[in-house]
Amino acid sequence: MEARASGAGRKKWGIGIMSPILLAVLMVVAACDRRPKTTGETRTPPAPLYRDPVFDGAADPSLIWNDKERAWWVFYTNRRANAPDAQDGVRWCHGTDIGIASSTDGGRTWTYRGTAKGLEFEPGRNTFWAPCLVEHGRTYHMFVAYVRGVPADWSGDRHIVHYTSRNLVDWKHEGIVPLSSERVIDAFIHAKPSGGWRMWYKDEANKSHIYAADSEDLFKWAVAGPVVTGKAQEGAAVFWWQGSYWMLVDRWQGMGVLRSPDLATWTEQSGTILGVPGRRPDDGDIGRHGEVVVQGPDAYIFYFTHPFGPKVHTEPGKHRSSLQVARLEIKGGTLVCDRDAAFPLDLGPPSGFKPAKQPESPLQLETPDAKLAAAFAWAKGQALDYVFPAAVHGDPIGDWYEAALPSRFAFCMRDVSHQATGAHVLGLASFNRNMLGKFARAVSPSRDFCSYWEIDKWARPAPVDYKSDRDFWYNLTANFDVLDACWRQYRWTGDRTYVEDPAFLEFYRLTVKDYIKAWDKDGDGIPEHKTEYGYRGLGGYDEGPFSDLGLYGSDLIAAMARAFESYSGILRVRGVPAEQPEAEDLFYRAAVLRAMYDKDWWSDEKGKYADGRVQGGALVFQDVIWNGVFPLYFHFIPGGPRRDATLRRIIEAKPEGIEIESYLPEIFYRYGQDEAAYSRILALADPAKERREYPEVPFAVVGAIATGLMGTKPLTSAVLETRSGLAASTPWAELRNVPVFDGVVDVRHEGRRRTMLNARSGGDFIWRAVFDGRWEALDVDGVRTKANSYNLDEAGRPVSWVDIEISAGKKITISVPVSR
Repeated sequence: MEARASGAGRKKWGIGIMSPILLAVLMVVAACDRRPKTTGETRTPPAPLYRDPVFDGAADPSLIWNDKERAWWVFYTNRRANAPDAQDGVRWCHGTDIGIASSTDGGRTWTYRGTAKGLEFEPGRNTFWAPCLVEHGRTYHMFVAYVRGVPADWSGDRHIVHYTSRNLVDWKHEGIVPLSSERVIDAFIHAKPSGGWRMWYKDEANKSHIYAADSEDLFKWAVAGPVVTGKAQEGAAVFWWQGSYWMLVDRWQGMGVLRSPDLATWTEQSGTILGVPGRRPDDGDIGRHGEVVVQGPDAYIFYFTHPFGPKVHTEPGKHRSSLQVARLEIKGGTLVCDRDAAFPLDLGPPSGFKPAKQPESPLQLETPDAKLAAAFAWAKGQALDYVFPAAVHGDPIGDWYEAALPSRFAFCMRDVSHQATGAHVLGLASFNRNMLGKFARAVSPSRDFCSYWEIDKWARPAPVDYKSDRDFWYNLTANFDVLDACWRQYRWTGDRTYVEDPAFLEFYRLTVKDYIKAWDKDGDGIPEHKTEYGYRGLGGYDEGPFSDLGLYGSDLIAAMARAFESYSGILRVRGVPAEQPEAEDLFYRAAVLRAMYDKDWWSDEKGKYADGRVQGGALVFQDVIWNGVFPLYFHFIPGGPRRDATLRRIIEAKPEGIEIESYLPEIFYRYGQDEAAYSRILALADPAKERREYPEVPFAVVGAIATGLMGTKPLTSAVLETRSGLAASTPWAELRNVPVFDGVVDVRHEGRRRTMLNARSGGDFIWRAVFDGRWEALDVDGVRTKANSYNLDEAGRPVSWVDIEISAGKKITISVPVSR
C-alpha cells in the first residue's frame, strides 16, 4: 500500500540505500511483469493456435487490442474450407466473411466471436479478404480486400475497401481506396516517422509487386509507387522492433524479410523465414500471410498454414487452414524464426492503454489524513497507468508517458512541461529527458524554429496537429515553457545532459534568438500571431475565441521572461566566461518584460491585468482566468496588491476546464494559499470530478503534493529546500523515496514546526529547512542553531531557515524551538 491513513502504529524510519538507477531498474522490472506469475509450461501457446469453428478456414490474421473488453481480438479471412457448395475451383476462397476471435489470457486461447458486421455495400454475396486493423483516436479502421461475387477462379477486379468502427463489431463503409490498379489486395498500414500513415499492398496488375500509398488521416490516400519489386509477393507486414523497421512479404516459399531505418529505403536479407514446414500440430506447411505483435524485447508472428501441406491443400476436402504463432529473434543482425521452439506467450495491452500491471514507483505518502492519502493514492496510480517504458513496449519514441488526450498516444509540449515535476518525483527522470529532448531536437528553420506541438509513440508529429511544415498547430508559448522545464529538470536531477548536450543547447539558443526573430514582425521583441497564420503560431495557450483575434497573451510574455531567466541560469551553471554577458543580458530582458507588464497591462478601473493584446495592439480584458494563471505560474507578477488581486480572482473563479485547474494547487501553495491548495487537490482527485483522468491532472496532483504540501524543491542542483504546507486537517505527512539530485530522500513534516529528512542515498548536498515566521534559532537534532531570518518568501511571508550539510545515511530533525 503506497498511500494510507496512519495512526499510532506508524512504522519508524529505516535507513536504506537505494540509488535512482536502482529505482529505475525496479520500475522497469516490475513493469515487465505484466501479469500474475504462471509457469512457462502453462504460458506456452498451443499449436494450432486457433481454428475457425464454422468453416475451418482461418487465414490472414490481423490483431488489435480491444480496450473495452481488455482483450486481444484477431480478425481473419474466414475461408469456406468445408462448405460443400464451395469445393469447385477456388470458390472456397471467395464469398468469405471476416471472422473474429478474442483472447483474454494474453493470446494463448481464443474464442470465436462471429463475423464483422456491415461490410456489404453492394447487392449479393461478395468476398472479403485479408483485413488490416488500425486504431487511431479511439476509432478503429479496417482495410479489406474486396472481390465482387463468389467466383470459382482468380478472375475479377480486386479493391481495398476502408471501414470504421467504434466497437470492432459494427462497421461503417467509408469507401473504396483509389490505388494504382483495379487488382489490389492485402493492405497493411503503419505510422510514418515523418507524419501520417503508409499503406503497403500487392498490385497484381503490376507483376504482383508491393506498392505503397500515403495518407495524413487514413481517409485520403496518394499512391507513392512500387516499393518491393523483382519478385511476386503478397501479404506485406511492417513493424518496428529493436531499432529498425521490418517488412515481411509472403512469397509462397516462406516469408521474405526486409529492413529499413525510415520506411523509405529497404534492404532485403538473404533467405526466408517459415519456409521449412514445422513439426508442431497443423504446422507442417510454409508459413503464410502473417502479422507481427511486438512486446518490448519480444516479437511474435501470427500466421496461417494449410495442415495438409503446400500442394495438397488445393484438393477438395483438404482446404482447411489454421492460425499459428511463433517467436521471432534477431541473431547477428538477421531476423530468424524457429517455429518449433517452445516459448511463453503473454501479450499485454499495447502502449497507450492501461497496462495489465502498471509500472511501479517507490514514491510513498503516509499521513493520518485519510482524504489526502486517498487523493495521493489515486493520483499516483492514475499517473502510472499512463507510463510506457521502452523495455516493456519497445515504441520507436523510447520511454514516454501520456501527456495529451489519451486517444492520441502522444505527449504535448505544454502538458509535458507541466507534468514533468510530478513525473520526476515518481521516478521518471529518464522519461522527462527523452521527451524534452525529442522536442528540442525537432526544432527546425522550416517551421520558423517551432518544434512539434505533439509527438506520438511512433516518434512522429501527431497527425491531428501536423500536416506539413507549413500547416501545423502551434502555440507560441510552448518553446519558452519547454526551456523552463529543462532548467527545472536540471535542478532536480543535476543531469548535465540539460546543460551540455548540443541538441538542448541549440534549442535554448534558437528559442531566445531565432525563434523570437522569426515570429516578431513588428520588431518589439515579442512573437505575435497574425490572423492569416490560422492555427500555425497562436499567440498563447488560450485556444478559445480570443486565440483567433489575439496578437499575444500574457502567458506568452510571462513564459518568455521565465525562459530568459532559466536560460540565464543554464549559462551560469555552465560557467563558460564568454557566455556570462549573455546570461546577464537575459536576466535584464526578463526584467524589462516584467516591468512593461506591470506598468502597461494593469487597469486600476478593472482591478486586474489585461489578458492579452488583440490584432492592432489593443489590450483585452476577458472574464476568464486562463491568462491570469500563467503569469503567476511563471513567477511573472511582482509581489504586492496587484498580485494579491490576481490570486484572489483565481481562487474565487470557476476554472475554464480541467487543464487550467490542474495548475492551481501548485500556484496556491507558492503564494501562501495552503488551505485553498489542499482543497483543490481534493477536488481534482474527487471521483465525481469530470475529466479527472486527463493525464495532466494526476501528474499535477503528485507534483503539487511534493513541491507544495511538502515544500520539497531544489533551489540549485545541490541545495534542497523543504517547507511544510500542511493544512489544518493534516497533522503530519511523510513523503518517502523522493528522487533528488543523484539520490533519494524521505521528508516528514509534523504540523508546520517540525521537519525530518532522511537521506537514503546519493551524494552530498545542502538541506535548507524553511519554517514560517522569524526565529533567531532553530533546533537541529536538539541543538539550538542560529537561523537565517532576514527574508520574505515569494508570498511575502517572513521565513527562517538553516542550511545543513547532508550525506547518504543521515537523518536529521529540525524544529522550531518550543519557546523563543
